[in-house]
Amino acid sequence: MPYFIFRYHILPMDNKQAELQVKEMYEQTMKEKGVVPTNWEVNRMIRKKWKRSDMFHDVAFTFQVKNAKMQFDAIAADSMDDKWMKTKPVETEYIVYGRICFSPAICSICLEQFGVKIRLHNCKCIFHKKCITQAVKYNDGCPTCDCTIYKKKFQINDAKKQETKKKKE
Repeated sequence: MPYFIFRYHILPMDNKQAELQVKEMYEQTMKEKGVVPTNWEVNRMIRKKWKRSDMFHDVAFTFQVKNAKMQFDAIAADSMDDKWMKTKPVETEYIVYGRICFSPAICSICLEQFGVKIRLHNCKCIFHKKCITQAVKYNDGCPTCDCTIYKKKFQINDAKKQETKKKKE
């Protein structure tokens, strides 16, 4: 009995070469590691390879896997990625310590070049302020070099909390 997984990715418009390269990413990872890469991992590889401004349409992929265990592991791993992405700490905000930076460096979180960036105090890595502020909600380590990020908890006052709740409703 054959086993399949289905994935969707956003790729450059009318680019069959891009589709072949994404299929190759999957096949290479399955061959080398013996597991199916998660949607999140492949999307990260896609963002490294192509500019976000080049991406226009969804492409559906179907991959045959060796057995039911491999299929189940792929589904479970994607479920864990989805759960992790949806569990955002809402009540706490952080101020990340660093200096404003006008370097043309690319933010290694979103892979975009333009925007307000900061250089972290401890490790000197450069990120968009918005990207690193969101990232420290999940992990105290630098996404690039794993050094400790200096941050301060910022409490949102009750008036702002109520205002935020009204906007969500």
